[in-house]
Amino acid sequence: MYFAMATKATAQHTRVDPPLQRDNDALLSSALDLLEEGFAIFDQDLTLVVRNAPFCRLYGFPDDLCRPGATLEALLRHDVMRGDCEPEAVEGQIANRMRKISGRELRQVEHEMPNGKIFLTRYDPISNGGLLITCRDVTERRRVEKALEASDERYLAEKLEQAQARLSEAIEAISEGFVLFDSEDRLVLCRETESVTRRGGTGVAS
Repeated sequence: MYFAMATKATAQHTRVDPPLQRDNDALLSSALDLLEEGFAIFDQDLTLVVRNAPFCRLYGFPDDLCRPGATLEALLRHDVMRGDCEPEAVEGQIANRMRKISGRELRQVEHEMPNGKIFLTRYDPISNGGLLITCRDVTERRRVEKALEASDERYLAEKLEQAQARLSEAIEAISEGFVLFDSEDRLVLCRETESVTRRGGTGVAS
């Protein structure tokens, strides 16, 4: 990762020994490259200033493209071109995405990549007019959430089935016949010991 541009001013003001500054930069770079979350900082012209290795890895950007000085539009173009977008729709997609990003509004977008991975991307405007983009892989989290949701649905279905079974047993235990209608005179329950010919009727023994 590239930190020279981001740390040059700090080194000048604090007068850190150049070899020590290089060691510090390398240490910081290595630490940030170990993060699972990818991040990139763009200046007010949406030109890349700094990024970590996971940012390139998650999006599949080649190192020679995703380096300081690259424009966000160039990165978006690479992303769109490798997708299933029709050639005539490429420029429109890029323009649409650039328009949303250029608004410098805090927002989160979850999207599925062509390889099936699900990414959560966050756009944070920063004080100098630049932009911080962070990205994380939430594929496994979404899979677990869906599994839990399916499990909850099965649990509720089982509970409903058990409740219906208990209700049926309770109805069968009643010795007298009865019928239950809803507010629109629709039959809801019926316990037959004799035929019921009409609501409120006396019934005729079989």
